[in-house]
Amino acid sequence: MSKLSKKERREALRKRQQDNINNREKGGTGKGILDLSDYDKVEFYKPKKGRGSIDLLMYEVSTDNHPQGIKPGYPDYLLDVWVHRFVGPDEVSIICLKKTFGKPCPICDEASNMKISGADEDTIKQLQPQRRCIYNVIDLDNEDKGIQLFEISYFLFEREWLEEAEAYEDEIITPADLEDGRTISYRGSEEKLGKNSFIKFKSISFEKRELYPEDYLDEVYPLDAMLIIPTYEEAKNQFMGVAADDEEEEEQPRRSRRRRNEPDEDEEESKPRSRTRRERKEPEPEPEEKPARRQRTRREKKEEEPTEEKKITNSECPYGYDFGHDCDEKKECMECDEWQRCADEQDRLIALSKEK
Repeated sequence: MSKLSKKERREALRKRQQDNINNREKGGTGKGILDLSDYDKVEFYKPKKGRGSIDLLMYEVSTDNHPQGIKPGYPDYLLDVWVHRFVGPDEVSIICLKKTFGKPCPICDEASNMKISGADEDTIKQLQPQRRCIYNVIDLDNEDKGIQLFEISYFLFEREWLEEAEAYEDEIITPADLEDGRTISYRGSEEKLGKNSFIKFKSISFEKRELYPEDYLDEVYPLDAMLIIPTYEEAKNQFMGVAADDEEEEEQPRRSRRRRNEPDEDEEESKPRSRTRRERKEPEPEPEEKPARRQRTRREKKEEEPTEEKKITNSECPYGYDFGHDCDEKKECMECDEWQRCADEQDRLIALSKEK
């Protein structure tokens, strides 16, 4: 497969963005939607109240299962999917096969059956899928965190910035382009919906930013390759809370793996790291001097000596759930201030269980 030129890539990004503008009213992620097992630690960007600035980064599509049908080798700047959130006895999130891929979906089927039988409207509403978007971003107020994943409702962010970009009549704004990209600055306003609070994006503007080198394409998360696409039966089992057979567990809901021409593990570890913009402004450090909290390359595993498992009580969860075990399992996780610590602890406990 021949590599796209910078001009072809730029035009493809513009076309993708225009398609999103044209389809802004058509169209979350949670546990079970993205496979993060190839990564030692994944940082998630959380919008904040007040002023904020982020850079969106493009990635190259690498599978034949992109939700909008973008072909491998072409760029995209987000993963735009429909998700059934907090469903079933375990309150899991499951990708909507019907609205994302046009295939039969067991949860949509159940919602239809409930509607026919005259079930409560609020109960049916809880089964309706929500449109969620995921991005690769750099938080310009915390560049040391490197590339982060940003997951948010389509209507809170994507639709807002697309409308603002469309208003620029003199130029085409493509924020995620490595060369001609723009920094998205905003003012975050804290809003409340029932008991939950969220950040609403206001006063969105686009500012010129520094060029990002090509090697950033090696470090961004390959969103389409990380997407877990369950079969009808797998989605039904998750929804019903039915455990899969031992034989099926080995092939449990799978992501649309893998990146084409993906290098071997040894090759991957030998790749040089891509520097943050702040690091590029400073002299290259000596090999033995490693900057703190540097961005890790894809699939690079952190080697640590096994440590004694730390005992953590439920009291550390503000809502009384099992800290380090129930992360992303409960509705309160969406706005919990302790989410990142809880997620880190859960990852640590999973790693320890694998070692044992």
